[in-house]
Amino acid sequence: MRSPIVPALLLALASLAHAADDSIEVIVERSVTRYNDPPAATQRSRLAARVEELAQRIAPSLKRPVPRVDPRLEQACAALLPFVPDGAPPEHALVEEALRIHGIIEPSPHLVVVAVAEGGEATLISELEARLPAVMKQGSYRRMGVAVGTGGSHQSRMLIAFQESFVDLAPVLRRLPAGGRALLDGKVLPPYQRAALLIQTPDGTIARSPFAPIGGRFQSTFQCGSAPGRYQIEITAEDTFGPSVLANFPVYCGVAAPIALVAPTTAVAPERAWSGPADAEAQILELLNRDRARAGLPSLAVDARLARAARAHADDMRDKQFVGHLSPTTGSANDRLKRIGVEPILVLENVGRAYSPREAERGLMDSPGHRANILSSDVEKVGIGVAVALGPRGERELLVTQLFVHLRAPFDAERAPAQLRARLDDLRRGAGVLPLGDDRELDALATEVAKGVADGTLSADRPGAPVERTLPRLGDRYRTLRTVVIPRALEVAQITGSPALLDPKATHAGAAVVARQRDRADEGLCMVVVLGARR
Repeated sequence: MRSPIVPALLLALASLAHAADDSIEVIVERSVTRYNDPPAATQRSRLAARVEELAQRIAPSLKRPVPRVDPRLEQACAALLPFVPDGAPPEHALVEEALRIHGIIEPSPHLVVVAVAEGGEATLISELEARLPAVMKQGSYRRMGVAVGTGGSHQSRMLIAFQESFVDLAPVLRRLPAGGRALLDGKVLPPYQRAALLIQTPDGTIARSPFAPIGGRFQSTFQCGSAPGRYQIEITAEDTFGPSVLANFPVYCGVAAPIALVAPTTAVAPERAWSGPADAEAQILELLNRDRARAGLPSLAVDARLARAARAHADDMRDKQFVGHLSPTTGSANDRLKRIGVEPILVLENVGRAYSPREAERGLMDSPGHRANILSSDVEKVGIGVAVALGPRGERELLVTQLFVHLRAPFDAERAPAQLRARLDDLRRGAGVLPLGDDRELDALATEVAKGVADGTLSADRPGAPVERTLPRLGDRYRTLRTVVIPRALEVAQITGSPALLDPKATHAGAAVVARQRDRADEGLCMVVVLGARR
């Protein structure tokens, strides 16, 4: 079975900062109307140019791409400078907003904050020469931006941003009229392939939209829904470590797109200190269940076996220096669970890197794919694993794994049809419709269809051949026969009262439940009900 796993999220390597006592608002004069418009060159300071030259000299020695200055990234850094407190980068949400206002679609960059002393340029460059290699070797940074100015404490600051970019996307409007459309036309860059698209609507609903591949490119049309508001678009692709988020950006439908960065007028609640991996795991669990409660979902209990597997994968990511779902040594989440004797029906996994539990959970919730896992109504248990690594400045980083599963209930092939029939009778009584009578021939027909759909020889949408063969034999007893197929469910109790199952004209039914093969991606139960109306 291949898990429906969503992309790895490389969270911004920047701590969440407390908000300033006074509110700050920065109107961005160069806010753009489209994402990925070619950037216009801007005037740069001599110090920024020296930092650029230094980074481009360091990159070849690390066997990394030579980063090129992106004026949009520099403008975003300049807009963020007023929000930079002493010794810490600005808040993650502000970083994301600054990127989008300047037309950048990729995930947050790695930010470096440096105090700038008057007349100390030579000392600053010498410090960066020693410090930047540890930063730059953490990623394949194709872009960089440098801004120098006054920070939130009114002291001179330099903000340096390094950003990865593995997707080329044609320009897309940040704002569309109600019902408007946008063509998403682009390509993913090596080592990534197999692009996918997820869209989160203003009400939080998340849908996967297929890309139509054209050679090495992808295309899809995004259309605003009926509700105005912010639609979040996420583009993912896969490399040897599994799926990753390559772009995550909002499109505003029927409402204005922001043009200002605004700090909260009230202080952000202080971040709780975390003492070690176990404490960080407990905080992430608390935050995760708080997010589920806000969505009206039940809390998830920790399964000790899942926690051990999640912790082992977090350790593996730290030791092998990667962030992803597919480990070169342990394989996929399913592989890791199978080795410890856990074979659930459904496995979802989130992985990421952050500097605090709150940043980890916030970053995952800001990604439609990861958010869908956290807010899944199909999962019942969770395991959270955290490993601690040291960042380039000696700061503690969290490598985080979240495992969500629906554990396999014992499947009794002989009792399952009776359980399905009992569930169907309960649904019909609840709708004020009479229960259905038994018919062995209808049971046999339902079994034939269920086996065919489960093994792929029959279509779930049109499993007509067995019914057509049976009609001549049953036609003298039944005016009509109707087949209802539930091609994949986690358990019998998940069947709901569809109009077909609640048809008051139906008098008898056959029922069948077949377990799919465990090596199939759509593993679960295939259920079939054949309803007949007696003459």
